[in-house]
Amino acid sequence: MHPQGDLPSLRASVRLGGKDSNIATPWYDVKFYPYTPAGVDPVFAVVGDRDTVVCRCVLEKDKAIEVIRWFKDDDENASLNSVEWSQSHSGDPLVCIAGGVPKIKILNVRTGELVTTLTGHGALINDLAISPVSPRILASGSMDHSIRIWSLDPAHAKSPTAVKCGGEGHKEGVLTVAFHRTGRYLLSGGMDTIVNLWVIPELPDENTGTDKPTLIHYPHFSTTEIHTDFVDW
Repeated sequence: MHPQGDLPSLRASVRLGGKDSNIATPWYDVKFYPYTPAGVDPVFAVVGDRDTVVCRCVLEKDKAIEVIRWFKDDDENASLNSVEWSQSHSGDPLVCIAGGVPKIKILNVRTGELVTTLTGHGALINDLAISPVSPRILASGSMDHSIRIWSLDPAHAKSPTAVKCGGEGHKEGVLTVAFHRTGRYLLSGGMDTIVNLWVIPELPDENTGTDKPTLIHYPHFSTTEIHTDFVDW
């Protein structure tokens, strides 16, 4: 048996302190690109402050991690805390980023360009989640007490909000959101200690891409019996 058994071991550690090594950046979220074919070196994105860094884990080189793209947000108040991966119709990898301002930016990793900016939330955004059944369905949870589900399909670019979950859901800021593997259910947790389960319509629906998104006022299930403090998984 290997002396370390089946436990993982640290292969490499890289300090990402910003392009200027004298600047220390706090990192708040990291996600691996989920659409990488088998046998290809894995890629991940990490966000913090105004920085979004995309790195590749190089498995057959001495340099274990290499930076392949570095985005610097032009908003000084960006305070990025959430990142998710999507994919364009042409197959380009996209990163979705959000944080201290009520905007979600979609960036093309291959071209280095800003694809679009999603607006609609009334306060900072705490979490993002991409649907496991479609890379073009994105959920966001905000301090405005609401959850939005967006269509990233360019055909819906003028009105990208597909669903708004709010009303009787959370009484304080939403801290975390997560899809069920079917894409039809969404869990949310908040500062109010509430865990909500939302039933999501099959998307796109008849309202997707219009100025009248589907409104869900009540969660399918709600409880405060699980946690006695903030819910943030």
